[in-house]
Amino acid sequence: MVRILGRGLCAVVTVTAAAGTACRDSTNPLPNADVMPPVLGTLVVSTSTTGAALDPDGYTVTVDGTLSQPVGTSGSVTFDSLVSGPHRVELAGVAENCTVIGANPQTDSVPAGDTARAAFAVSCASVRIIGLGQIQDAWTPPSWWDEFNFDVRSDLTGKLVYNEHWYRTDGSYVTLVVDPSDPETGITGFKATATACADSTRGVEFDGVSREVVDVLAPQNVGSLVVFHAVACDNGPSGSGLDFFSFAVPGVEYLHSGLLTTGDIAKASY
Repeated sequence: MVRILGRGLCAVVTVTAAAGTACRDSTNPLPNADVMPPVLGTLVVSTSTTGAALDPDGYTVTVDGTLSQPVGTSGSVTFDSLVSGPHRVELAGVAENCTVIGANPQTDSVPAGDTARAAFAVSCASVRIIGLGQIQDAWTPPSWWDEFNFDVRSDLTGKLVYNEHWYRTDGSYVTLVVDPSDPETGITGFKATATACADSTRGVEFDGVSREVVDVLAPQNVGSLVVFHAVACDNGPSGSGLDFFSFAVPGVEYLHSGLLTTGDIAKASY
């Protein structure tokens, strides 16, 4: 009986030892072994913009090509829970008249359990938009065709002549003018981009107060001031038919717009 029990005890001990050895095998870690989570950190990205004709839409910050957030022209955004180590940071959505000073994209290292900071400096030049041409309605009469001639700058200086014509027997038309010699008229707002354009960086939007100098159907309106909003897109070379112009008078729900049938719109920095 004793020898059998000995062999039995020995067998049990042997199996237990083998099981213990198996649990500590390099391919089979201990059941209570700790699995370390990735160590995370935070990245704060800031922007500062100087110059003229700043982009009111701001920019977009992208980390590692996948994580994106909008940011103001002078503002900051925070990216939490980034794996510690180097990250690629890029500033996009910069207007055509603006330049990022320094590297873009840049690489910044995020420390474990701490915060890294990245900064972009942007400089913007003044913008000028010049237009001379015509747009017209594609529908059958009575329809319209409008002429325009403007030279507007981001410092809110400039001039404009806008002629609205109708294909009607009375030959009715209206002329609105922004004239630097008329102190009651002028450019009141300027945006260096325009979402109505195929490429927003190739256009501008501007607001102004004009004077009505001709009104065939309503001569009593001659001399009155008219508030307007215009959009101009430099979408292609002169004569390409790709440029776009829109003229609105919100006070009377007036809006005429279209691709240029003649003429050109040109946008430039200076």
